[in-house]
Amino acid sequence: MIQFIKKSILFSSILFVILLCVCITNLFIHAYSEFPVRKSNIIVLGDSHTEKAINPTYFQSLKNVSQPSEPYILSYWKLQELTKRTQIDTLILGFAPHNIASFNDEKFKDSKWAPEMFRRSYMIFNLSDLSKINYHIPTFFSTLLHEMCLYPKKDHFTYIGGYKNDTTNLPHDAETAINRHYFYKSKTPEISQVSIESIEAIIEHCSHKNIKLYLVNCPLHTSYSEKIPPLIKNQYEILKTKYTLKGVEVIDMGNYPVAETNFLNSDHLNKKGAEGFSIALKNKISKSHKTGL
Repeated sequence: MIQFIKKSILFSSILFVILLCVCITNLFIHAYSEFPVRKSNIIVLGDSHTEKAINPTYFQSLKNVSQPSEPYILSYWKLQELTKRTQIDTLILGFAPHNIASFNDEKFKDSKWAPEMFRRSYMIFNLSDLSKINYHIPTFFSTLLHEMCLYPKKDHFTYIGGYKNDTTNLPHDAETAINRHYFYKSKTPEISQVSIESIEAIIEHCSHKNIKLYLVNCPLHTSYSEKIPPLIKNQYEILKTKYTLKGVEVIDMGNYPVAETNFLNSDHLNKKGAEGFSIALKNKISKSHKTGL
């Protein structure tokens, strides 16, 4: 029995050392890999709304790093990493009513979302920020083990997204989208304080780094806009005013006129819609932008 225990301890120690060595190797790989975002005048951060609405083709120097379902707490971590590893002078951040809804607090503990959220953020997360929400601890540790300790990986930039779109046109899913954004598991709509704290941390970070910040609401189909819960809509309007008074430029184009055929679905533009919106957004911000667009 004693021999078995000794062998088990020895095996565990060897395994731990191997896992630790692989982890250290991956940290070095990430630290010294070429960053996929080079110096850019404009960075776009946000979820699928900005991912599908802002096409870099129509700007001289813009990189869209948005990813689907991205909560503000993850956007804040990404911004911190971006400003460590590259130079930017302007940030466009998606700012829509659903971004402040409480379903965002579920994304690191929900069985559907949590694995993907941790897969994107394992290299950039801030544990003190993460502790503000009730995250799924087993998924957190299993992701760290899988991504960092099992084998050396060439690419750890899983938090960098990009513009993606197609020509789909199915704009009549408002009920489904509204339920997903505001009535998570049939709960009463609530405001996410973590999301508000995170966006205000982004505002503060941009101010500290002298980064020009634009908060942009991308076009929404009227069938979706009309169903946004009053609590969320009212708080969104309050925040728009608050941030404008702070000197942040808020560009609310949620009601921007878009042809029915230019919607991907009720809360996203398709490729054609993104073309028109990108040009319109460029024209709106060009007057206040320091360099050419």
